[in-house]
Amino acid sequence: MSALRLLLCAAVLAVVALCASGSRHALAGDLLDTILESGELRLGVRVDAPPFSRLEDGRPAGFSIDLCALVAEEIATMMPEGTDLAVSHRPVGTGQRFDALVTGHIDLLCGATTATLARRQKAAFSLPIYLTGISVAMREKTGTGSARGTGTAAATIERVARNGPSAEAGLRLGGLVLGVRRDTTAADWLDASPLPTLTGTKTRPYESHDSAFAALRTGEIDVYLADRTILLGQIAVQGGAGVMLGEAFLTHEPYALAVPRGEERLRLIVDRVLSRLYRSGEIATLYERYFGPPATSTLAFYRLIALPE
Repeated sequence: MSALRLLLCAAVLAVVALCASGSRHALAGDLLDTILESGELRLGVRVDAPPFSRLEDGRPAGFSIDLCALVAEEIATMMPEGTDLAVSHRPVGTGQRFDALVTGHIDLLCGATTATLARRQKAAFSLPIYLTGISVAMREKTGTGSARGTGTAAATIERVARNGPSAEAGLRLGGLVLGVRRDTTAADWLDASPLPTLTGTKTRPYESHDSAFAALRTGEIDVYLADRTILLGQIAVQGGAGVMLGEAFLTHEPYALAVPRGEERLRLIVDRVLSRLYRSGEIATLYERYFGPPATSTLAFYRLIALPE
């Protein structure tokens, strides 16, 4: 076999391998065109991040899921006459969600996803959909010495985050087990913080928010660090008896939807849908469904970030 024929065969095999892998836009010039031609929109969903994205009776539900459904409705209006858009939901873990975008396993990520500069190397983010921050959840009997039975442990963690470790912090927090969910901004923050350096303090990672919060409630861990809205969602689902939240936000976490990097036509549709929702004020109804009546400042935030046509 000639070298040219070998090269052609290798190219054909590479194309077949890409198709078999389920990737749709590794070879595509434009993901939006691919979606319209195939008639399918693939949504990546988290199963453990209420009230943004979770499974209820086996079906995806949540604030982000509803926003992505509105995007799907917009794309459906662009389908060729007489054809429908099929929407499929694909569960993704925190460690694989961005790779799922890169490989073409999903087209749009709908979850509780913080937009960061580092993550923009793999994904293109929409306008913000929610603002939150990492907070402390603990059992009410957490702490040692004078911290036991009070909110002092949370206050001490917040103080260490602001000012660094101290002898007092070591006495109050030494021996505590700090839980965190793998592959999250909370995990990155904890690794970079001085908390793991305190004598006797242990860090325990978990594969899901569900399992981590359950571990907090049963006493397997003393403190759980996660985005505050995620913590409130877990309290709503699992119950909050014996659990208290710290008062401070330790970080700034702007949530957004995400598409593969470089897919600007698809991101434009997402931002157009969000902007219309924000400008019209209809976001208030959707927001209240999951978080209660929005504050005036919340509605002002959505109006300010909405883009004009």
